[in-house]
Amino acid sequence: MRNKGISPALIVALLALGIALGGTAVAASHYVITSTSQIKPSVLSSLTTAARGETHVVKSTWTFVKHGTPLEEHGWAKAKCAKGDHVVSGGYQAELAPGATMNSNSPLGLVGWQVIVQIGTSTETSKFQAYAICVTGE
Repeated sequence: MRNKGISPALIVALLALGIALGGTAVAASHYVITSTSQIKPSVLSSLTTAARGETHVVKSTWTFVKHGTPLEEHGWAKAKCAKGDHVVSGGYQAELAPGATMNSNSPLGLVGWQVIVQIGTSTETSKFQAYAICVTGE
């Protein structure tokens, strides 16, 4: 037989929920930045200086591979930023032969972008190129 009254456990759970939500509301009203006047001027200056860095795209040469080439199972393309610049994003353009797959599309540390293609067994040629979006250094 079940008791239909309010259990002490339910009262404690509701009290804990109320305290948690109240604490979150107080923290949000105190610590949410709603104006630039709340940010230290030196921090604001460094943010606007960093945002002024110019971006540019660097592309690798086109890579052409097919099964049976000296690279055998994989082909690589790397796009590197100029000295002093660093990568913020990147990607690739590709025309892959049937059975070829993109294995990796990722940053090359802070200096560029790298793509790796698994060639597969197709006798057709795969064509791909990496590109890096670089930002000028400070």
